Amino acid sequence: VFVSPRKPEFKTMEITKWVACVCLVELVAAEMLAVKMPKSFSSTDLDQVRRLRAQALAQPHEDTEPSRRTFEGGFGSHTLLEVHRHLSTSFPALRQRMRELAREADMLAGWNLSSSAHTELAVRRAEILLYRGGEQEGNGGWHTDGGLITVVAMLSEADAFAGGAVVLRRNESHVTHSLTAGDVIAWRGWTDHCILPVTSGSRWVFITEWWAGADVDVSHEANAPNTIQSLSVAMSRDPSSAALHLMLGVATCGRLPCTDHEDARKAEHAFRMAVHLEPWSHKHLQALGTFLGGSWSLVVWLEGIDYLYRACEMTQRDGTTLECRIQALLWNVYFTIRSTLHEDTSVPTVFTALLGGLSLAFYKILIGYKSKWD
Repeated sequence: VFVSPRKPEFKTMEITKWVACVCLVELVAAEMLAVKMPKSFSSTDLDQVRRLRAQALAQPHEDTEPSRRTFEGGFGSHTLLEVHRHLSTSFPALRQRMRELAREADMLAGWNLSSSAHTELAVRRAEILLYRGGEQEGNGGWHTDGGLITVVAMLSEADAFAGGAVVLRRNESHVTHSLTAGDVIAWRGWTDHCILPVTSGSRWVFITEWWAGADVDVSHEANAPNTIQSLSVAMSRDPSSAALHLMLGVATCGRLPCTDHEDARKAEHAFRMAVHLEPWSHKHLQALGTFLGGSWSLVVWLEGIDYLYRACEMTQRDGTTLECRIQALLWNVYFTIRSTLHEDTSVPTVFTALLGGLSLAFYKILIGYKSKWD
């Protein structure tokens, strides 16, 4: 196309087509929720993970013994075994293999998270997870991981368990992947995902999470809180992600009052951006409400309470709305008293603040249920 075209207009047309093609590829890559790499784990790799698990169980540390993990709402219960202490010292080739798979997925998807010379992928956590049939309620608990890239290698054969597919979502896009032994799947750390219930059998997976923060071998803190550094790398690649803005707000200052005025401004902006990008998410509304609810300003505090109520209305599960409204009521009373005591500690003032907070909260609860009955 670019060498000696016979007619200039052909060159122009072909260049236009090429540019359009590149734009289309970039658009598709930006929307790619996960990369599945079938049979990328060899029998040798699988054997190394089995040996890694055996060693971690035989030589446990007090902070790496098998434990249970449950996500929001009591969903997604599974057993986890932290193996990062043994991975680097006894199985460096396996660690390197997982790093290579993270980079390969990044390249295939066009996420551009590990291509920068200033971004050295480090391990945030390394775990072996077990999902037993019948132990999960509902789905696997929608959640994000944090970090930059999560790499999951399936250890169990497809006929060893039923269910357990991986579901990923962003806005209206949903993707489901079923895995068998040797398959590897990777996604960005802020992609919302869950595991469908395992109805029978046992589902074993090996997971490593990679980020731009301190390696777990250095920090000795598995699944460390997100850092501004790692989130900044992610934000530069995906600035329209509501989940990233939410993570950035939490990492900067989870709730007012913040120790620094500039941190408070940045955190509030991040939380508001998350709500702006995904106004239907009760998690984002609740996070913003929680943040504003810590303010000494009555106006800001009332705005926070309003966001908490809106978060309640977004929930769909039976019983959650009442529970959430009661929680918002308690927040309302607590912050009314705290805010008032900061200015005036007299008994009449405290009584008035308590009565006002209770009245306002009960009024909103009754209004909410009245509209529901109507």
